Amino acid sequence: MDDSEATSLEQIRALLAGSDPVQFSGQRREEVYGWVEKILARHQYASLDRPGILGQFPFLIRGFHSDNGSEFINYNVARLLDKLLIEQTKSRAHHCGDNGLVESKNGAVIRKHIGFGYIEAQHAEAADQFHRQHLNPYLNFHRPCAVPKIVSAANGKRRRVYLRWATPFELLQEAPHCESLLRPGVTLAELGGFARAQSDTEAALAMQRAKRQLLIRGGQRSA
Repeated sequence: MDDSEATSLEQIRALLAGSDPVQFSGQRREEVYGWVEKILARHQYASLDRPGILGQFPFLIRGFHSDNGSEFINYNVARLLDKLLIEQTKSRAHHCGDNGLVESKNGAVIRKHIGFGYIEAQHAEAADQFHRQHLNPYLNFHRPCAVPKIVSAANGKRRRVYLRWATPFELLQEAPHCESLLRPGVTLAELGGFARAQSDTEAALAMQRAKRQLLIRGGQRSA
């Protein structure tokens, strides 16, 4: 873990608390993004990296793909990715399939569990803790995903069929030389022990209980 990952939440709070208030009166999305970028630039957020974000990935991050929104395409994000030696790619205009994986997750995961409501700033930390402690571990170690298999017909037409289901951790284990892909200090044995600590049903029930408490505090609704 490097210095950027070790930065504590207390340090970030102290940094943000020492700033002058920033006035924002616009309501258009572009103005909101511009205001957020102004805050990030003021606090040199690109040099910090939120603690634990990279630590949630058992492997090193080599690439960062996003759409063309200004919350992703800006100097602060570019500076952070450049510091961490992460390549950034972006989707092409009028090619919605470029972000197919993200959009499918928005529908199958984010909208289902979090809903469509706005999350107010005072609930952001609670939502972040829920994602780190409950939702992300459940998705990565206990929620099976359909695994596509490409089948070619006699006429050359290709289609995807789904004959098996597996968790992301199970698919990671099937990758060639997966041990060499892990971050220093992370082992498959450690990840396997974490996955076996709860059954899939126990993890789902614990996640649902935590989500219920989160949504009650935040006044949100999910599917």
